Amino acid sequence: MSNQVTICSSSNRILAGLLSGDSSARPNVMYVEFQSGTAPVTNLPVVDPTQDDYYLQLREDVAGNRDFLRIPIAAVTTQVGATPDDLTLFFNGICAGTTGVGGKSTSDAIIYGIALANSPTFGLAIDDLTRDRVWARGYFSAANQMPFSQIAQTMITFKLNLK
Repeated sequence: MSNQVTICSSSNRILAGLLSGDSSARPNVMYVEFQSGTAPVTNLPVVDPTQDDYYLQLREDVAGNRDFLRIPIAAVTTQVGATPDDLTLFFNGICAGTTGVGGKSTSDAIIYGIALANSPTFGLAIDDLTRDRVWARGYFSAANQMPFSQIAQTMITFKLNLK
């Protein structure tokens, strides 16, 4: 099984903001989903592109063993393929912090998914996760899942093909 990426319905609001000249509409955060333990995650979430509250539910699930980090996008690079219309964007981030949004530790945890989001309040005095808009969610196949580094920061990349 390969990695899976799903474009979410809220991506239209992000695109509308960008096309209207609102630079604050750009994807500026990544959600890095993880699960306690180092065994590969085989029961990956089923993505409903219209489900806007998935991450809020994940944050509130105190009994579960899954959580996510909310990190800034550090860099975006573009790669042009065989034709000018064959574009790939690489969104890069560094997993900062040892505790997820829902309070679970990244120690001895495995990364199984990433999402790109726009957060109009990220880094401001009042940072409101409920205002975030998710552009795309992706999940790694079991072979591509990775543990958090315990000796350095973990770099993560979300690859988005625009063909």
